[in-house]
Amino acid sequence: MKYEIKNILGSGSSATTFLIKSKNKYYALRRQKIFKNEFIEFKDNFTHDKILENTDKSLYRLIYFNKFINTINKNHFTIIYEYNIDKCKFIQPLTDWVQNNPNALKKYNELTDSKYCLDIITDIKDGIINDILYSLNIEQVYSLIIQIVFAFHLMHSNGFYHRDGHSTNLMYKKTSLKTIKIFGMNIPTFGYLYSLIDYGDTISTKFKLSHSEMVAITYGNYKYEDIIRFLNECIFHSDKIFIKIINKLINNEKLEFYELEVFKYKRITFEDTKYYCLNINDPKKIIKYFYKLIKLKKK
Repeated sequence: MKYEIKNILGSGSSATTFLIKSKNKYYALRRQKIFKNEFIEFKDNFTHDKILENTDKSLYRLIYFNKFINTINKNHFTIIYEYNIDKCKFIQPLTDWVQNNPNALKKYNELTDSKYCLDIITDIKDGIINDILYSLNIEQVYSLIIQIVFAFHLMHSNGFYHRDGHSTNLMYKKTSLKTIKIFGMNIPTFGYLYSLIDYGDTISTKFKLSHSEMVAITYGNYKYEDIIRFLNECIFHSDKIFIKIINKLINNEKLEFYELEVFKYKRITFEDTKYYCLNINDPKKIIKYFYKLIKLKKK
């Protein structure tokens, strides 16, 4: 694909995303530096079988997950159109997190000297959910919860765990679709499709796992962590009071009066939050609950 870089959409610790234009259409270009040995290895290994053989490496995992999930659902994930490995003069911006993390800084400095990049061209989203959250009415918030919980369900039911679902990895895109099918229900979009992006930390039973990863995926609860992190970081913006409240609700503990009072100033009620927390391992129940609330609001 021939394209023109228009501007920078965002930059993280390991990659930068650009807005690009090709044949009057706009796309996102995710560019990250790679080492020369990775360039040599990857150049001949991007067939399906080779990708599957090399899922002990993060870049192969990223490509594998994207290709897999796009066969199941394109509404709630990044759509990959093309990927390419080549020489480049790109320098990844240095973030505060990298600067304050010795191991990450060492790798950053080594990659800065590299002349090679991995480019992934994807569909483009309109922005991060945080940019519009407080402009959404309550029915739109319910639709947001339904769509993101469903996206996590699609990952989890296919053996994938995101592990990095913080608020800047949750995106929205305006749509003309009035409804979308989720568990057989016609879920109103209210003009927005919501999606999970950035699969660099995604782990799966389908991957070649190290011993420590195998232990973590066997004895950990990534399913729970993904869905609760969305509630904590997106809906409640990592509010320390609500992190404590959510932990209490998950353990079915009684809240203090002042803890109940703070719900007056939040987007979803105490009853809604409690139901979400008590059914954290049953996404279908959560989705049906918030769909019922949408229908009640319409009456």
